Formats: sequence, structure tokens, C-alpha cells
Amino acid sequence: MTVIPILRFQSLIMETNFTNSNAVSVWNSKLSKILIPNIIVLSLYIFLGIIGNTTVIIVYRFRMRKKSEDRYFIPILAVSDLAGATVCGSFGIALNMMQTEFTSTRLCKAWWFFAAFTQYMSVLLLLIIATQRYLKVCKPQRHQMKQFHKRLAVGLSFGVAFVSAAPITALYGSVDFPNSDGSIIGTRCSKLKEVNKTLTLLYGIVIIIMLLTSMTIMIFFYIRIGHKVYVHFKNKNNSFSSGKEQTSSNIDTEMHTITSVISCGDGPATEHKESNPEIEKYEPEGITPKTKSKVKNSTGSADINKRLVHKFTIMFMMITILFLISYIPKVILIVIEGLNPYFWQNFSDNERPGILFIYRMYIVNNIVNPFIYAFMDLDFRKETRQLLTFKSIASVWK
Repeated sequence: MTVIPILRFQSLIMETNFTNSNAVSVWNSKLSKILIPNIIVLSLYIFLGIIGNTTVIIVYRFRMRKKSEDRYFIPILAVSDLAGATVCGSFGIALNMMQTEFTSTRLCKAWWFFAAFTQYMSVLLLLIIATQRYLKVCKPQRHQMKQFHKRLAVGLSFGVAFVSAAPITALYGSVDFPNSDGSIIGTRCSKLKEVNKTLTLLYGIVIIIMLLTSMTIMIFFYIRIGHKVYVHFKNKNNSFSSGKEQTSSNIDTEMHTITSVISCGDGPATEHKESNPEIEKYEPEGITPKTKSKVKNSTGSADINKRLVHKFTIMFMMITILFLISYIPKVILIVIEGLNPYFWQNFSDNERPGILFIYRMYIVNNIVNPFIYAFMDLDFRKETRQLLTFKSIASVWK
């Protein structure tokens, strides 16, 4: 006699679960449709990130005939950006499509870890690049970063990024996500509510301090670098305007200055022998043809070398500025999210797409660099054009 009520109770539970599951699916489908514009943007991020950074890796790593230390970090940064655009973009799409049906805790933890790791790696690489440019431009007489130091710095950044991202696996997972009136409860990949709040807050503080410290150091370095470059070109213009008044009595001093400038560059001045129409030229009076030729060649080589150093410095400065613009909104939202555990539940379905777009705008940092290289580095632009020619493409398939 007791079997029938039990069966009815089990049937009622199954029917309730089915009804709730169906309601969650309908709710998830509704949210996913609202987020379609965001999904399209993320898909564009992935496409541009893969195409652009893959091109950078191929060109700088395999096609550049001239190896310059100024370009050392570019392929490494491109690998990090490629991973960041792919992982973070695909993770964002998955979250958009499974707003209320993200049930795999392991997948959630793994995705959060790799997303955090790639972003921390990019930040640390930009910090290393800023440090290297600061030493090269502002402290040329001090010890510079050699090949060993650069490899060590990249290895340390990899280790620090890994250690910094590891705790995130204990903080995130699949959590209950109720709708506005609490009638439907889904699951989403988000911060776990049962985790010790003190540890969560401590981790958030450490990460925020690390990001803000890195940003502050980069801003400080590039302000100093920018001032140094400005003073250099200002003095350069002044020296050219008075260059016609030079006589042979100051040739020795000029040659000494030229030698000093060359020694602060990438290496031997003869590394950059190509002509540069942008370089102003003048001819001091009272010099023999032989001495004039020697000074002219040395001045041209030193000037080209110095200009290349400053050009790459400005290029990396632009990369860092765009990084700051794209990352600051993310940092602000991370702080607000840490202070308010119900941050994401307080938004309506129509407000969520805009917040998510701002939250994921940091991915722009992973896709914009190839466009800066194409704009600033003439050798990269030339090699990319040759890479995309019909003969070059046909040779790959042979």
C-alpha cells in the first residue's frame, strides 16, 4: 500500500525537475539571444587575434633577415596575445551561450585559470618591455638587458603568471544563479559563494596591487622615456639649424659624440646601412672631402641607429597606452565585483550585454598589436606583403 504514494512522490519530483530544467533552458535561450551582439564581437576578437598574431610570429620569427634586440620580445608577446585572444574570446562566448546552464565545474575552473594566466603573462611582458626601453633610452651607460637577462625575465614572468593564476581554480566554479524573482534557478560559471571570504578578498587585493603596480611602473617609465625622446629631437633640430656654422675645429668633438651615440644603440652602426630620406643632412664647412665623408657616414649611421631605437620605443609606448585604455575598465569592475558578491545578479537582462562588453574589452589588448607593428615597423609591413603574395603562398603548399 505504501509503494503507490512513494511512486507518486518520485514522479512528482521528476516532473518538477523536468519543468525547472525546461524553464532554465528557456531562460538561457533568452539570455543567449540578447547577448548575440556580444558573441559577434568576441568572434571578431578571436578572428583578428589569430590572424594578426600568427602573422606577427611568422614574420618576426622566420622571415626577418636582420635580427635586432628591439624586436626580441615581439614574437613572445604575440604568442601570449594569440593565446589570450583565443582563450578569453572562446571563454566569453561559452559563458554567453551558457548563462544559466554552465554545469561543468572542472571546465569552469580550467577556463578561468588559462584566461587569467594569459592576461597576467601579457601584463608582465609589457612591464619587462617597458623596463628594457627605459634602460636603453634613459640609462644607456648602465648595464643593459642581455640575451640571458631577457630569457630569465620571460621565464620569471611565466612562473609569476602561473602562480598568480593557480588560486583562481579554488575560487571559481559552477554556482546557482536565480532569476530576478527567484522562481528559476540555473547554474553559471562564477565566483564560488562558499569559499572563505577572507581568502577571496586577500587574493583580489594581491592581484589588484600587482596590476596597479605594473601599470604605475609602466606609466612612470614611459613618461621618462617620452621626455628623453622629446629632448633628444629638440636638441637634434637645434643642432641642425646651427650646423652650417660648424668649422673643422670641432670635428674631433663631433666624432667623439657620434661614437658615444653609436655605442648606446642596438649594436654596431653598420647594422643599419639602408638610406633614410627622413634624416636631415648638413655639411660642415672647412672640412677635407675625406674627413667630410667619414663624418657624414658616421653621422648618418648613428642618426639612423638612434632613430630606430626611438621609433621602436614609441611603438612599444603606443602598445602600452592601448593596454592601459583597454584594461582600466576591467580593473575597476574587478574591484566592484570583489566588494559586491551579487554584482552580476543586480543587472537586468538588457543591462548585462553592455556590462559584459566593457568587462571583456581588455581582449582588445591581445589583438591590436599587429596593427601597430604594421603602422610603425616598415620592415614588418614589407615582409608581410611579401608573405601574402601569390608566389609566397604557393611555395607553402609545395
